[in-house]
Amino acid sequence: GSGSASQTLKFMLYEDQNMNGNPFESGDEIYEFTEGTVLSGNAWQTLSMPYNNFTKFGGGTGTLDLNRIGAWRIVVVNTSGAPVSSS
Repeated sequence: GSGSASQTLKFMLYEDQNMNGNPFESGDEIYEFTEGTVLSGNAWQTLSMPYNNFTKFGGGTGTLDLNRIGAWRIVVVNTSGAPVSSS
């Protein structure tokens, strides 16, 4: 693709507080790393995501525990609302 300044990358970590294998329950925590420029270029880019740059998105007490991560999600948000094409 040609890259787009109107796309935001989000990387989300789902923390399973009680370690029961379901990180999507009430009380479990979600942390999010957001980056707004990495998708705007025309070439591959290296992205660094330091853990202290993740912010609490929902649930739980607010301390990221990497030993309890049960799932992750990559989200690309089209912030312009306009159609995005690969050409």
